[in-house]
Amino acid sequence: MEFKISSELKNIIGQDLIVNDQVAIFELVKNSYDAHATRVDIVFEEDKITIRDNGKGMSLNDLKNKWLFVAYSAKKDNKEDEELRFDDRYKDYRNRINLKRGFAGAKGIGRFSADRLGKNLKLITRKINSDEVHQLDVNWGDFEKNSQTEFANIGVKHTKLLPSKYKDFDYGVILEISNLRSRWSDDESKGYKVKKNSKIDILKRSLNKLINPFEVNTQSNNFQIYIIKHGSKIGEPIANDLVKLLTLKTTKLKVEITEKIIKSKLTDRGMLIYDIEEANNYKHLKTHQLLYCI
Repeated sequence: MEFKISSELKNIIGQDLIVNDQVAIFELVKNSYDAHATRVDIVFEEDKITIRDNGKGMSLNDLKNKWLFVAYSAKKDNKEDEELRFDDRYKDYRNRINLKRGFAGAKGIGRFSADRLGKNLKLITRKINSDEVHQLDVNWGDFEKNSQTEFANIGVKHTKLLPSKYKDFDYGVILEISNLRSRWSDDESKGYKVKKNSKIDILKRSLNKLINPFEVNTQSNNFQIYIIKHGSKIGEPIANDLVKLLTLKTTKLKVEITEKIIKSKLTDRGMLIYDIEEANNYKHLKTHQLLYCI
């Protein structure tokens, strides 16, 4: 005897398990984080949400044996980044450390968060160091027609695309979620401002947990999230305000190093204690290092 799996499983681990839209996007962005992306763009349109990252992307084999393998997680098997360990980009020790930063998720069901957001999903992916671009088209409604149908018997359309169709897409994943189940129009964003406690505002506060609060220089931050609505960015990359909060309650030493000078600033609970500059006579100290000690 063996178990049979109803197509109703899609609802249980998708719409029913994910409590709201913000959690759904958070789960999908976690996948970008785990794929070692340095940037994620979340684009809101009238009836579509696009989540685009520059992570390592997926091959056809990854799509078959990872993304379409429900509840399987290569992260748990320590096989997720095997191929990257031999990539030229990870010869530098800083990048090797980045491989060990840990995974934000490892349950193998986060991809079903897209079902919570919209009725259709188009996944476009290109593996790093590969010329192949693959596309999956998922109609979640196909899983809702008859709960007597077995989950594994419902097909997902696969298309191999020409690389020329996405010239500015070197590698990574693009998720296009359409036929949205709920609206994001309550935000009434004007320019760079977002209405307080709107869905996007709550989303930003949720996503900042994925940002390193001590990497305050956006040029050096190894993971940035941008929210784009009506074709323009809403402010700067999402920031984690933990350092600001700690600044009001702790003692902080900030050291900024350039080729010629070293600036040191000490504050205690928001009050300036001293702010000094000295010549940089230390050849081993590189420029533009920003150090915090709290």
